[in-house]
Amino acid sequence: MRTFSSLMPGLGKAKSVRLFTHLYIHLFLVLLVIGVSFLHYFTPIHYHPLHAFYQRLYYLPILAAAYRLGWRGGLGYALFSALGYLPHITWQWDWDGGILLGQYLEIVLFICIGAWVGALFDLTRRQADLVRNQQKVIEKADRLALMGQLAAGLAHEIRNPLNALMGSVDIVSRKLKDEPEIEFTGIMDRELRRMQHTLDEFLSFARPPQLHLLPHKLSDIINSVIQMGLRIMEKDQVKVNYSPPSHESQGVFDAQGIRQIILNLLMNARQHMPQGGVIDILHTERENNLTLTFKDTGTGIPPENLELVFNPFFTTRAQGTGLGLSLCRQLSESMGGSIKALACENGACIELTLLKNPTHLIVGAKA
Repeated sequence: MRTFSSLMPGLGKAKSVRLFTHLYIHLFLVLLVIGVSFLHYFTPIHYHPLHAFYQRLYYLPILAAAYRLGWRGGLGYALFSALGYLPHITWQWDWDGGILLGQYLEIVLFICIGAWVGALFDLTRRQADLVRNQQKVIEKADRLALMGQLAAGLAHEIRNPLNALMGSVDIVSRKLKDEPEIEFTGIMDRELRRMQHTLDEFLSFARPPQLHLLPHKLSDIINSVIQMGLRIMEKDQVKVNYSPPSHESQGVFDAQGIRQIILNLLMNARQHMPQGGVIDILHTERENNLTLTFKDTGTGIPPENLELVFNPFFTTRAQGTGLGLSLCRQLSESMGGSIKALACENGACIELTLLKNPTHLIVGAKA
């Protein structure tokens, strides 16, 4: 037995079902309008009550189309019904002008009801979609809050013994300074520090950002981060190019939060350029919006991952936690900004948008 998908090989099963359902609805409504019109034409004109009943039957396809297809469907089938009914009242009936005018006004009513009811159903569907989207956001926030509590508790339990281990490794390293086994303490120290970095990411993501909004020049913050990471970047043969705007004014920023975002973005780009490369930071200002575009020459982001890279725990690296970019989004949104990945031919592009003066946040900010 042939399925919808086999009949439409270019479409998936779900799309094929939706397409055929849509066609069946149109077929049913068209047949319903034609059937009502035939009742008019094949019923003797002296059966006035029957014709009045048939006339109201046109509202069935009109309202059904308005419900299923919106205002365009309601209006379209109202006009289609009018085309089916108009020849009947114009050529078959010999009414006086007043009654004929009433029939024409009924056709106008077809059109008004079809369009208006369809618009109401469109509005209802949009509101229902909005409620569903808000419900998803709330559910996601609840899951993230629970995850944050679990992460904070887990990190707290692990941090104390981890610090003890790191201290013990440091003591052993000093005693084995001239022994061949010193390389093993180096491995232990490196892995313990990696665990500590992961714990710090968990705690940063779990704690709600505390904003400290003060006047700064964004270029000063960016340059300080570049200087801080310069040694690591040069070691990995990564060059960072940044030129601030020629006419830059101060803005009100949470400097520590912006440093964290920029550092995470630079480190993320560096990790995707194992053979070295270039990171270009484009800084533009427009009214109250500041935009930083980070363009690197690394492996890039596949198109299917552009919307996923900021999700918690999403990572394409074997040793990644998937929290760095999530923390960037959390911090940027807490400051009234946004961050997104852009499609690029070569490398990756991340666009960070900030508000120069987030007036809705300044009132409750901590100085």
